Amino acid sequence: MFESGDKRTAMNSLKNILPKFTLRGVLVWVFLAQTQFSQAQGVLEILSQPKDLTVPINDVATFSIEVSNPSGTPLTYQWHWNGAELFGMTNAAIRLTGVQPFQAGSYSVVVRNDVGTVTSDPAVLSVAGIVTWGATDNGENSVPAGLTNAVAMAGGPFHTVALKADGTLVGAGHNEFGQLNIPAGLGEVVAISLGSYHGLALTSTGTVVQWGDQGASQGNVPAGLGQVVAIAAGAYHSVALKADNSVVAWGNNSSGQTAVPPGLTNVVAIAAGSFHNLALRGDGTVVSWGSCGPPPPGLHAVVALSAGGSHDLALKADDTVVAWGDNGSGQTQVPPGLGEVTAVAAGGYNSIVLKADGTLVDWGLVGSTRMPTGLTNVVEIAGVSQHSLALLGTGPPFLRCSPVGHSAALGSFSAFRIEASGENPLTYQWRLNGVDLPGATRCALVLNAVQADQAGL
Repeated sequence: MFESGDKRTAMNSLKNILPKFTLRGVLVWVFLAQTQFSQAQGVLEILSQPKDLTVPINDVATFSIEVSNPSGTPLTYQWHWNGAELFGMTNAAIRLTGVQPFQAGSYSVVVRNDVGTVTSDPAVLSVAGIVTWGATDNGENSVPAGLTNAVAMAGGPFHTVALKADGTLVGAGHNEFGQLNIPAGLGEVVAISLGSYHGLALTSTGTVVQWGDQGASQGNVPAGLGQVVAIAAGAYHSVALKADNSVVAWGNNSSGQTAVPPGLTNVVAIAAGSFHNLALRGDGTVVSWGSCGPPPPGLHAVVALSAGGSHDLALKADDTVVAWGDNGSGQTQVPPGLGEVTAVAAGGYNSIVLKADGTLVDWGLVGSTRMPTGLTNVVEIAGVSQHSLALLGTGPPFLRCSPVGHSAALGSFSAFRIEASGENPLTYQWRLNGVDLPGATRCALVLNAVQADQAGL
């Protein structure tokens, strides 16, 4: 600090200091300007971003980036998958061969040189097709190759048929009984189901087409059958649900599986096991007939069901799963804590559930191969005699099963349910007479105590 009596000394001191400070500031400014100019000349610019891809299972996926590099200094690349570095993926392009479902996700790349860094936009890899597990000895795992637009599927003991988004069918596997001889000119197919050696297709006009073997009295579609809203194929028999909530069955009747119980009305869903059937009524109760035993006493509030070889599954409105029938392989021992379940599937000796997050849980005997780890983005499941199937979701939403109208008594339980395919996550919004219902955002709409003002569309 300067004293007041020494002003001249102070001024001389300031004169000596200020030029040095100013000169230093100029030098610093010049240095920064030169650095910024150099950086501007060498800045990286992305000319072509990685693109979103949808590829079939076992196919090839390639992501690439093009970068402008004015400085000419060497570039380095590091690719990331869902935010994590991919070891060894350090080129401008990456190539994934034999793509599996677990590889789906977000891919991006960080590009660097001596001057700066740039990061690409994320590109999403969607893996499409049908995943199988279980027995493989006799071609049980045969599925159509190259599927990128499948919206539904069905499995037989040794063959698979997929419904594509354009309403056409494609199959793969054994065909010694004509089970893959799908008739031409079916029109727009909206649902499929397979028996042991025969197949069914439901068209958008409500008619049913059948093909395949007749050697086990599979029979033919009853003349004049129309206004069908759902189909189910057993081992050697078939079942159809009509828009008036009645059920029609035909084919092999060795266990009484085509003898529809008298007075069965108000049905909203059906399922066919090997030699038995299930019907879900509008009040949430289940009726069975054929070789399998009756459902557990008091079973109610059911929103979905599935019939297997000798056991059955029911999904209740509270997300609990109920199983009954043969338990020789532990197929009716439902694991605790399943969480939010959206679908169930009973196989020959195993059971599967589909959860709201697109993941699966299975139990029982599933054959020589287990369910693939990390399996996600599943929208449909199926259990067959000795193997299981899962359809991966891709593309826009597709309704595999629309809600079925029915009657309900005042104060009773009632539910509507849809089945949809498409890229996950799928969201739902139920409406009544065109108006959104608050909180009704799941695949099933549950009315625990029907009121008069809930009638409508």
